[in-house]
Amino acid sequence: MRYLFAARHGDYSGNDRYDEKDELTPRGINQIKTLALAIRKITGSDNICLSSTDARRVIQSAEILQRELNISDYTCVWGRDETGQIIEDTAFKIYSSKEKIYRAMIFVSHECPTAENASYIAARVGFDEKSIGAIRYLDGLGTGRALALDLEQKTFTIIPEIKKPVIKKVEIKSVNEEPPAF
Repeated sequence: MRYLFAARHGDYSGNDRYDEKDELTPRGINQIKTLALAIRKITGSDNICLSSTDARRVIQSAEILQRELNISDYTCVWGRDETGQIIEDTAFKIYSSKEKIYRAMIFVSHECPTAENASYIAARVGFDEKSIGAIRYLDGLGTGRALALDLEQKTFTIIPEIKKPVIKKVEIKSVNEEPPAF
C-alpha cells in the first residue's frame, strides 16, 4: 500500500460535537466530494479500500467517498473499547490485512481518532519521530479534510489544499479619500 488517508467527516448539523446522530449538511457533502477529487488526484487509482467508525456523519462521509471513488471494500468498525479509549490497533489491523492488496486506504473518523490512528500507523511503518509527533498532535484538522500519508516516501500533507483568498492592495492618498469599490 502506498497511501493512507486519515479523513475527518464533513460539516454536520447540530451544536454538540459528540452527538452521534448529527447528519452532514449540504456544505459537508460538498466537502467530502472535494476530498474525493483530491484523493483521486493523488492515487490515480480505483484500487482503494475504505474503513470508518460508526457515527452517523462519519458513515455518511464514508458512503460519499465510496460512491465517488467507486470503492467496493468498505468496513465500518467501532474504534473504542468499553472505557472509551481509542483502539489504535483496530486501524492498524485493518491496514495490515489489506496493505498488499490495495494502493490506498481511507480511514474516516472524527478529528482526534483521525490523527491518533494516522500517527499510530505512521510509527508502525517507519516515519521519523518528528513527523509522528506532528501527525499525532495535529490541531484543527478541519471537517472534510484528510491527512494524506505517503507510506513509501514517509511524508504527509493535508488535503484538499485550502486556496488563499486574493487580497488586492489599494493605495489611498489621503484620509478623506473614499476607498475604491471592488
